[in-house]
Amino acid sequence: MKSSRALTWIVLVSSMTAGGLCHAGDPPLWDAARQPRLVRDVRALREAERAFLQARVVGGPGALLLMQEAERILERADAASSPDPRARFFYGRLLGHAGKDERAAKTLRDAIALAPNHPSVGEAMFALAVSLARLGRTQEEIAAYDAWLKREPSREQRAIGLSNQAEAFMVAGRLEDAVRAYRLAVDLAHDNALAHWGLAVALDRSGDPAGAIHEAGVALTYDPDAKELNGPNVFFVPPRDRFWYRALGAMARANSASDVGMRALWWDRATLLWQQYLDASPIDDRWVPIARIRHAFCEQATRDAQLRARSRRAPSVRP
Repeated sequence: MKSSRALTWIVLVSSMTAGGLCHAGDPPLWDAARQPRLVRDVRALREAERAFLQARVVGGPGALLLMQEAERILERADAASSPDPRARFFYGRLLGHAGKDERAAKTLRDAIALAPNHPSVGEAMFALAVSLARLGRTQEEIAAYDAWLKREPSREQRAIGLSNQAEAFMVAGRLEDAVRAYRLAVDLAHDNALAHWGLAVALDRSGDPAGAIHEAGVALTYDPDAKELNGPNVFFVPPRDRFWYRALGAMARANSASDVGMRALWWDRATLLWQQYLDASPIDDRWVPIARIRHAFCEQATRDAQLRARSRRAPSVRP
């Protein structure tokens, strides 16, 4: 499970202010004279930024049209080859937002190489890592987060990036690295529910189901309805992993339920979620053996809880 919300779509557009678009980012007159294209590119960047801001205000279907217009403006300006790295960075992020991750990754890589010390390069690095995640290029994603983490000072943002990198470690089968990164994330931001959810899964796959259930319970204290798992900025790699996270949440609820009837319902819910994970998994999925064990455990726990619930409801027999 990954979040794309760190620096990617909390857009930090350098040429904007609260009062609108400004001219602080214009190329110096001498540069403009030597490179007339800079003037055209800054103009296109401003137009695209304006459309993006309008999309944030409008929302709904209208926002999609405005986002597409912003992308078209930069496409017509050939922003991918612009001498202004800001145009390249913004265009790459727009491509990623539109799900065009191959083009986004190439655009962002080229932009980072062009201006590795630009103030906006951190946003580009994070956006690159997100696109690489969706493309399934896990080792490159891990390296992209390493580069980003060297630059990012914010504790909250680092927690999000570490959680994402931990998920990449898990995809790569590097469970010790995944657990370490998740623990660093929760140390930086104790209330980051997504980091706690991820740590629960990493512990479970590492052979620590008790620790996993505990951590899922902690996640639920910060995210009582597990809404964070359905957030608009959250995606799962691979998509079937969503069932694993939710199954652990159901198990944690069952484990803490005081009412035996509710316990039976939550164990049954967990059983269904484990079955959904198994149904969605290929035979060679490395985590299937663990999922089968968890499924069998929840099936038995459901039967036991249902039996206890029935025995409590049965009328007493008197001679």
